Amino acid sequence: KLEPLASHVAAIVAQLEGSTVRTRKAAMQLLGKVEAEFLAPHAAPVAALLADSDSDVRQAALQTLSGLEGSALAVHGATIVGMLGHSDTCCTAYRALQKFEVTSLLELAPAIAAKVEHSEQKEVRVVSLKLLTQLAVTHERADALSPYVGAIVPRLSDKAKSARPLAMELLGKVDVE
Repeated sequence: KLEPLASHVAAIVAQLEGSTVRTRKAAMQLLGKVEAEFLAPHAAPVAALLADSDSDVRQAALQTLSGLEGSALAVHGATIVGMLGHSDTCCTAYRALQKFEVTSLLELAPAIAAKVEHSEQKEVRVVSLKLLTQLAVTHERADALSPYVGAIVPRLSDKAKSARPLAMELLGKVDVE
């Protein structure tokens, strides 16, 4: 991480609006090298680039946000879950969501379960099952994922063979009473 950049974060962020794709991508890569504590106050304009028209900029913005910790990252949780549905950002979104605290991940469980149930992309279903499994393993309440059994059961016969054991493992952890 580059601490000398810390005093220039605001100037770098100011370059984002109305700039070229090349400039936005370069700014994201540069901001990704800044310590999280200096980036956190400027996270909103970075998060806005998750909706950029250019996939490279979206990917770079997601990687930059992934450098944040705790509540600074969790504020953007719903948007990051949305990024699971894009083939260009699925893996990066998954890695970012793995950093979430259990309480933040629990709040996102309905949206993650929707990805398990409705996504046509195998990779999205698999990483979403992995996130629910992570939640089931770390959450102290066995019934926390019970509402999502209906989304998980169809994955027992998923086209993605790697989804099947995840679904079985997850169902084994869920209290369905």
